[in-house]
Amino acid sequence: EQINFPIVYSASKLGKAGLTPELEKMTDIKPVFETVLKYVPEPKVNAAGPLQIMVTSISYDNYKGRIGIFEFFETGSEFEVGILKEISEVFLKQLAEKQGMVTMQEDGILKASCFKKTSEICNRSKTDFPF
Repeated sequence: EQINFPIVYSASKLGKAGLTPELEKMTDIKPVFETVLKYVPEPKVNAAGPLQIMVTSISYDNYKGRIGIFEFFETGSEFEVGILKEISEVFLKQLAEKQGMVTMQEDGILKASCFKKTSEICNRSKTDFPF
């Protein structure tokens, strides 16, 4: 009654999930996907633009191999031209801040300090910082 997020029970080795903990009622993992589609908003992106990602974490697992965690982001043409022309890091940082981007450190602090749910964090901006 006090939590405000959906719960999906699963038996991953069996490939089953459900909205109730009764394993015998679970048939497949469809409830996981349905819950994601219901509660996670689609990103605000330019679908016609190029795919842009930023690696935020890389790890290694003996079973899975290399694992990369990425964040998708959108930049303006001014930023893209700056990257292609190899403009200084300082200029690119100023341009990124002007466009509302945050550093990985600021992003981590925001996620740790604001206690916002994932969908709110995904739609954040520079003005969301409490400092």
